[in-house]
Amino acid sequence: MIAAELVGAERVLSFMERLPEQSKDSMKRAILRLAVMLQNYVKDSELTGQALHVRTGRLRRSITAKATEEGTTYAGIVGTNVVYARINEFGGQTRPHEIRPVRARALLFARGGFIGPMESMRTQGGRYAKGKKAAISRAIGDGSMQFARVVRHPGSKIPERSFLRSALAALTPEIRAGIEAALKEAIR
Repeated sequence: MIAAELVGAERVLSFMERLPEQSKDSMKRAILRLAVMLQNYVKDSELTGQALHVRTGRLRRSITAKATEEGTTYAGIVGTNVVYARINEFGGQTRPHEIRPVRARALLFARGGFIGPMESMRTQGGRYAKGKKAAISRAIGDGSMQFARVVRHPGSKIPERSFLRSALAALTPEIRAGIEAALKEAIR
């Protein structure tokens, strides 16, 4: 969040309240323009492999920008409604949980240290394996592949991979300059 302290704030606030509606609208448009600039920066510079690697593009598509006005307060808001964005932005620990098969009766997974004919085993979405039955049977037979109806995951520690706060830090000078220019324009 960018916050600014004004010297002579009372005079500025009373002036802002007396601004014509057209000047208020231009200020709000400028704030929205800056928020969209930040939104584009997040999508183009932070979510294309720098902070997070793209799998489906869902997080990148969910980044939105808007501008709000309440009295003399103008705010540009850039954010997302994707649930996993928070833990990636700030880091944290996931809770222990159970993993169950979705489209099959059992899960098939490789135990640690499995070295086998991986070229004959292709996975689709990590849910099942298909390929040469003999290769899968050998892997299951020697204990390196295993079926399970449920797996109890102990939870994961997710490192901080900031994409919103780092973008804001990178664009702070441009945003400040844009706010100053919008304020000067509104005063004219």
